[in-house]
Amino acid sequence: MRVYALTTKQGVGQLITDLVGDLGRWTGEKPLELTLRHVKKRRTLNQNALYWQWCSLIANETGDDRESVHAAMGRMFLPCRLSRIDKTPVAVSTTSLSTKEMSEYMEKIQAWAGQYLNMTLPTPDDLIDYSCYER
Repeated sequence: MRVYALTTKQGVGQLITDLVGDLGRWTGEKPLELTLRHVKKRRTLNQNALYWQWCSLIANETGDDRESVHAAMGRMFLPCRLSRIDKTPVAVSTTSLSTKEMSEYMEKIQAWAGQYLNMTLPTPDDLIDYSCYER
Protein backbone atom coordinates (compact mmCIF):
# COMPACT_ATOMS: atom_id res chain seq x y z
CA MET A 1 0.00 0.00 0.00
CA ARG A 2 1.30 3.43 -0.86
CA VAL A 3 0.09 6.69 0.63
CA TYR A 4 0.38 9.88 -1.37
CA ALA A 5 0.50 13.18 0.47
CA LEU A 6 -0.30 16.42 -1.27
CA THR A 7 0.64 19.54 0.66
CA THR A 8 0.67 22.18 -2.07
CA LYS A 9 -1.20 22.70 -5.31
CA GLN A 10 2.13 22.66 -7.17
CA GLY A 11 2.61 19.00 -6.18
CA VAL A 12 -0.42 17.78 -8.15
CA GLY A 13 1.59 17.05 -11.31
CA GLN A 14 4.13 14.89 -9.49
CA LEU A 15 1.40 13.06 -7.60
CA ILE A 16 -0.39 12.23 -10.86
CA THR A 17 2.87 11.03 -12.42
CA ASP A 18 3.57 8.77 -9.43
CA LEU A 19 0.02 7.46 -9.36
CA VAL A 20 -0.01 6.68 -13.10
CA GLY A 21 3.30 4.85 -12.71
CA ASP A 22 1.96 2.75 -9.84
CA LEU A 23 -1.26 1.99 -11.71
CA GLY A 24 0.82 0.92 -14.72
CA ARG A 25 2.52 -1.70 -12.53
CA TRP A 26 -0.79 -2.97 -11.14
CA THR A 27 -1.39 -6.57 -12.20
CA GLY A 28 -5.14 -6.50 -11.70
CA GLU A 29 -5.03 -9.58 -9.49
CA LYS A 30 -6.40 -7.75 -6.46
CA PRO A 31 -8.86 -4.85 -6.40
CA LEU A 32 -7.66 -1.37 -5.54
CA GLU A 33 -9.26 1.26 -3.36
CA LEU A 34 -8.41 4.92 -3.80
CA THR A 35 -9.36 7.38 -1.08
CA LEU A 36 -9.03 11.15 -1.07
CA ARG A 37 -9.35 12.89 2.26
CA HIS A 38 -8.27 16.06 3.94
CA VAL A 39 -5.57 15.51 6.52
CA LYS A 40 -6.44 16.95 9.89
CA LYS A 41 -3.64 18.38 11.96
CA ARG A 42 -3.17 16.56 15.25
CA ARG A 43 -3.15 18.44 18.51
CA THR A 44 0.13 20.23 19.05
CA LEU A 45 2.76 19.46 21.65
CA ASN A 46 2.15 22.90 23.14
CA GLN A 47 -1.58 22.18 23.45
CA ASN A 48 -0.82 18.88 25.13
CA ALA A 49 1.69 20.45 27.55
CA LEU A 50 -0.76 23.20 28.51
CA TYR A 51 -3.55 20.66 28.93
CA TRP A 52 -1.50 18.55 31.36
CA GLN A 53 -0.52 21.72 33.26
CA TRP A 54 -4.22 22.48 33.59
CA CYS A 55 -4.89 18.93 34.85
CA SER A 56 -2.20 19.42 37.49
CA LEU A 57 -3.61 22.80 38.56
CA ILE A 58 -7.14 21.41 38.82
CA ALA A 59 -5.80 18.39 40.73
CA ASN A 60 -4.08 20.71 43.23
CA GLU A 61 -7.32 22.62 43.68
CA THR A 62 -9.58 19.58 44.07
CA GLY A 63 -7.25 17.18 45.88
CA ASP A 64 -7.42 14.65 43.04
CA ASP A 65 -4.46 13.41 41.03
CA ARG A 66 -3.97 14.67 37.50
CA GLU A 67 -4.85 11.31 35.91
CA SER A 68 -8.23 11.40 37.68
CA VAL A 69 -8.75 14.96 36.48
CA HIS A 70 -7.84 13.89 32.94
CA ALA A 71 -10.37 11.04 33.07
CA ALA A 72 -13.10 13.25 34.55
CA MET A 73 -12.56 16.01 31.96
CA GLY A 74 -12.74 13.40 29.21
CA ARG A 75 -16.01 11.99 30.53
CA MET A 76 -17.49 15.48 30.80
CA PHE A 77 -16.31 17.09 27.57
CA LEU A 78 -15.08 14.52 25.02
CA PRO A 79 -17.28 12.51 22.66
CA CYS A 80 -17.80 8.91 23.75
CA ARG A 81 -17.83 5.61 21.92
CA LEU A 82 -19.11 2.30 23.24
CA SER A 83 -16.56 -0.21 24.45
CA ARG A 84 -16.48 -3.30 22.24
CA ILE A 85 -16.01 -5.43 25.35
CA ASP A 86 -18.79 -4.39 27.70
CA LYS A 87 -20.64 -1.69 25.72
CA THR A 88 -19.93 1.00 28.33
CA PRO A 89 -19.24 4.58 27.17
CA VAL A 90 -15.55 5.44 26.83
CA ALA A 91 -14.30 8.95 26.07
CA VAL A 92 -12.19 9.25 22.93
CA SER A 93 -8.50 9.84 23.53
CA THR A 94 -7.09 13.35 23.29
CA THR A 95 -4.35 11.85 21.09
CA SER A 96 -6.93 11.48 18.31
CA LEU A 97 -8.05 15.12 18.43
CA SER A 98 -7.20 17.68 15.78
CA THR A 99 -5.77 21.03 16.81
CA LYS A 100 -9.25 22.56 16.44
CA GLU A 101 -10.94 19.79 18.44
CA MET A 102 -8.30 20.06 21.18
CA SER A 103 -8.84 23.84 21.34
CA GLU A 104 -12.60 23.36 21.67
CA TYR A 105 -12.09 20.73 24.38
CA MET A 106 -9.74 23.00 26.31
CA GLU A 107 -12.16 25.95 26.00
CA LYS A 108 -14.83 23.80 27.70
CA ILE A 109 -12.43 22.89 30.51
CA GLN A 110 -11.40 26.52 30.95
CA ALA A 111 -15.02 27.65 31.19
CA TRP A 112 -15.87 24.82 33.61
CA ALA A 113 -12.89 25.61 35.86
CA GLY A 114 -13.89 29.26 35.96
CA GLN A 115 -17.52 28.52 36.76
CA TYR A 116 -17.23 25.60 39.19
CA LEU A 117 -13.80 26.08 40.75
CA ASN A 118 -13.50 29.84 40.38
CA MET A 119 -10.11 29.21 38.75
CA THR A 120 -8.47 31.13 35.95
CA LEU A 121 -6.36 28.66 34.01
CA PRO A 122 -3.26 30.03 32.26
CA THR A 123 -3.36 30.67 28.52
CA PRO A 124 -0.40 30.26 26.17
CA ASP A 125 0.18 34.04 26.39
CA ASP A 126 0.48 33.78 30.18
CA LEU A 127 3.36 31.31 29.77
CA ILE A 128 5.55 33.52 27.57
CA ASP A 129 8.55 34.92 29.41
CA TYR A 130 8.99 38.47 28.19
CA SER A 131 11.83 39.25 30.60
CA CYS A 132 14.46 38.66 27.94
CA TYR A 133 12.98 41.61 25.98
CA GLU A 134 13.12 44.07 28.87
CA ARG A 135 15.67 46.87 28.84
